[in-house]
Amino acid sequence: MGSKLGTPFSELYSKAFGACKPGEGEDVGKVECVAGQSRYVTYLFSGQWAGPKDIMPPDDTLQNWTVSKIVWHAKPQ
Repeated sequence: MGSKLGTPFSELYSKAFGACKPGEGEDVGKVECVAGQSRYVTYLFSGQWAGPKDIMPPDDTLQNWTVSKIVWHAKPQ
């Protein structure tokens, strides 16, 4: 299963628990999730949410968020 920019959260995850966390630094307001197929890759999802930027939106809100950045890490996450 290939993932690319614009892929909806709902195509990759059913829920955020255990795979995702709120973005930090320049990615505040986004959600960072470890890829299911490789712990060396994380996806950053962006979308609309009126809640605090340091708290992760609920799963039903995340369903329509899309991949805005794909990051490869030298060490597994």
